[in-house]
Amino acid sequence: MTVVVRDAVPSDAERIVGVRTNSWQVAYADMFAVERLAQLGGERAVAWWDDVIAAPPERTHTLVASLGGDVVGFAHIGSARDEPKSVGELFAICVGPDAWGLGVGRALMTTSLGRLRTECFAEAIL
Repeated sequence: MTVVVRDAVPSDAERIVGVRTNSWQVAYADMFAVERLAQLGGERAVAWWDDVIAAPPERTHTLVASLGGDVVGFAHIGSARDEPKSVGELFAICVGPDAWGLGVGRALMTTSLGRLRTECFAEAIL
């Protein structure tokens, strides 16, 4: 199956939150209490992503990756915080556990770096 990376639209916000929540719950199950991981996500998180996607700050992008039409990962990139304007930043990258090992993270990173180059950032940080 081919990974498709595209710009996020507001209707992706709920799935972005779902990917992040599910990924954290699986990846950090041995590090955090189940109760704490159960608190991730929710309407507030969906509203935040909806706002970021609908009206992104200048030179900021949210990308989603899909397999078979289902959003399975995302990346959020843009002008770095507390750095010169020539520095881009990968704010977040996350892939749902069901898509681990399928090249989704690689596709998101490749597209993110390409987008940062297009925006003329001289360097990028995490």
